[in-house]
Amino acid sequence: MDGTSSALESASSFLSGPNKRDIAIEVIEWLRTLEPVSACHVHSVGSIFLVWSDLASTPRQGDYIDFISDKLIVRGTSLNSVILGIETLIKVKPTYENYSNQYDDIFYRFEREPDEDIKKVINGGLVNLKPEKTTKNNKAFWDKIKKWDVDNDVE
Repeated sequence: MDGTSSALESASSFLSGPNKRDIAIEVIEWLRTLEPVSACHVHSVGSIFLVWSDLASTPRQGDYIDFISDKLIVRGTSLNSVILGIETLIKVKPTYENYSNQYDDIFYRFEREPDEDIKKVINGGLVNLKPEKTTKNNKAFWDKIKKWDVDNDVE
């Protein structure tokens, strides 16, 4: 853990739940205004995890997941931005059932991405996000990911 993350963790232990939630909401709203967002915002993006449980079952969790999928992955302009977005989604583990639009947008970019490195990062991230068991609601999506892996001999 780097010094910044440690400092953020320490600071968050002194704040009340409502204060942490208010700060997280402000950070999410600020991140959503940035154009473009890049991997240099890694600490701002990561700070939300320190208060993730305080955002439980609020629309702000959805706002954050939408920000990550849209600005860092779907519209990310660099490999590092896409990596940050994928790593963040893996930590959050949004379900396909709740975020199918975001998953479908990510897969759409994946299918059309000319940069093989970005394509591999997105594919690896989607493979890591696959639940242990699929359901009738998500099976078609996860089958597309599996088919691409098999067709392209991805390890």
